[in-house]
Amino acid sequence: MRILDSELTKRIESAFPATRCTGPITKFDNQQGEEFDEDQFVFEALSGRTWKEVPRQFVREHPGSLVLLGPEAFSAFLPIWLLCAMEEMNHENEVRELLIYSFCPKPDLVPDTSFLIRDWLRQLNSEQRQTVRAFLAYCSSAEPSPFLRAHASRAVEFIDNAEVSES
Repeated sequence: MRILDSELTKRIESAFPATRCTGPITKFDNQQGEEFDEDQFVFEALSGRTWKEVPRQFVREHPGSLVLLGPEAFSAFLPIWLLCAMEEMNHENEVRELLIYSFCPKPDLVPDTSFLIRDWLRQLNSEQRQTVRAFLAYCSSAEPSPFLRAHASRAVEFIDNAEVSES
């Protein structure tokens, strides 16, 4: 049974309450130096906000910033990335592409990044993990790119087999 966009949107909004993120945003909050510019930019853009207060334009312009987020910020802001990823399902969407890649294990990389995906999943409660799985399952059938559909399917399989305990 294929899930509808509106059903998945409601599920995302329900699973992720709009919690104000007052803790660390990135691993390098308030660090000085050129090498920390992107982290500082993300910190300033997200600090003290809820996911509902983050402009979608920020996510569209900085889709790769999700991987910079620390544990609390990851679970607090993941829903805005998920919702932006669902936009224009019939067309390319860089946010969706990066989300699919981010949750798809890459055992051929050195080092294998599966531990990072498990860490992200640990930050989520069971309902949130199942919502991420539903998003990826949706992408495995609705994404226009066969390459990305295959990656989304592998991500679903990884989530199904990952041993993750609640944080």
